[in-house]
Amino acid sequence: MAPRKPTVTAKVLQALLTRIGSASSGTKSTLLARFQREIQQPSVFHRLSEGKKQPHKPWNRKLRVVSIDMGIKNLAFCDAEVVYPATESASEPSLHASMNILRWKKIDLVGSTSEKKNHLLSEASESAEDDANPYSPSVLSRTAHRLIKEEVLSVNPDIILIEKQRWRSGGGSAVQQWTVRVNTLEAMLWAILETLKPTAHGAGKNGEKHGYRVYAVDPKRVGQYWLSRHARALEERNEQLTTTTITTADEPEPEPEIETETPRSKTPPPQPRSKAEKSAKLSLLRSWLTQQPMSTTPSTPLLTPCISFHVAPAAQRTLHAVVPSQGGSVVRRGRRGVG
Repeated sequence: MAPRKPTVTAKVLQALLTRIGSASSGTKSTLLARFQREIQQPSVFHRLSEGKKQPHKPWNRKLRVVSIDMGIKNLAFCDAEVVYPATESASEPSLHASMNILRWKKIDLVGSTSEKKNHLLSEASESAEDDANPYSPSVLSRTAHRLIKEEVLSVNPDIILIEKQRWRSGGGSAVQQWTVRVNTLEAMLWAILETLKPTAHGAGKNGEKHGYRVYAVDPKRVGQYWLSRHARALEERNEQLTTTTITTADEPEPEPEIETETPRSKTPPPQPRSKAEKSAKLSLLRSWLTQQPMSTTPSTPLLTPCISFHVAPAAQRTLHAVVPSQGGSVVRRGRRGVG
């Protein structure tokens, strides 16, 4: 008899979907159909090459990516250039990527008197009521349009990522007013980008025009992806240490320690899940940016490609805010290439 084919479990399908950036919730049949559908979709480089004479292969091709972290008073974005450096071996090219972070900053869209240069609201309003309410549709739409034109499309991005918002948090039934405002801005950004796509196609400062693609990014899914990779990398490294550590028989046994009573310290109450996940993601990011050279090596399992970082001068201020200097030493910039 022919050997039976191994069955694919729902857990395996969830792991595969997580690795390709897809949703991993649903029944087994739903997961299987989703995986079969999305695994056949062409890659980003293939899509950007459609109708052009550029090769489909990603090596030595640069992708300009603008990622937007939604907010109104604390909107942030990262403008980066991603490249897969070519190697000498054409048959076995390197899959390690290099990311050059060109801009990385936070913007107050409402604006303040102390930050005139980040004040994206139009100074000439149609009415005093609009001036008094920066969250009205008439003012917020102009704010969104200027943000897209001046900060996003001005650099000719290939990919635009927008953080996906939720209507409710913590299982609450009420929808907060601030949530409505941010979600309204999110919808405006999508509408503006979709409207400008067939006409301007992301015209940049040098007059060049090319298409861009917009993707919604679920922060929870991204967090689960990197945190699970980090846990797997730690597990593999611990296994390596265990197998390489050799204890000799001649080594004297340690003397038993005398137990002494120590005063019990009060354990701090556990953090809410959202705060704990945010703290874990921030610690993960700091581990990348304190690595020399900067890279995702601490969170990359063995035999898995990693990403190296280079931070341009325009993004150094945010870098020092995320990774403050310790003991008077200044955080060094990352280098291009993979260590």
